[in-house]
Amino acid sequence: MPDVGGITITIDENVTARLKQMADGSSGVKLLLALEAGALLIKNRWKELAPYRTGTYRRSIDIFDKRQHGTSAELTIATDIKAPPYPRFLEYGTKFMQARPSATTAFAEKERVAAREAIAALKQMMGLS
Repeated sequence: MPDVGGITITIDENVTARLKQMADGSSGVKLLLALEAGALLIKNRWKELAPYRTGTYRRSIDIFDKRQHGTSAELTIATDIKAPPYPRFLEYGTKFMQARPSATTAFAEKERVAAREAIAALKQMMGLS
């Protein structure tokens, strides 16, 4: 799948301090859940914009590679279609087919909202909202 970018989420000092104080190891899990809350907005928008013929492409869009490391977390919103590179053809077009971007459009539209949603979800899980 084409790389459409990433989101950097900056959290305030109160949240950072609380994450570091959590000795039970749940800080990374909470970060991952919060990040997933934001990522769902992008994923759902991508599915709305994705061209539809049989539904295979839309069904293949999901959240993958969820990883958390201490006080950091990351995930990937992608499609599991690898060969042929149909998603790349749709996103950027080919010599014979006009581009029908949906991933880059969804990311551009929802990037800021997703970051705010992730921060709000994390604060709510930590009892700071």
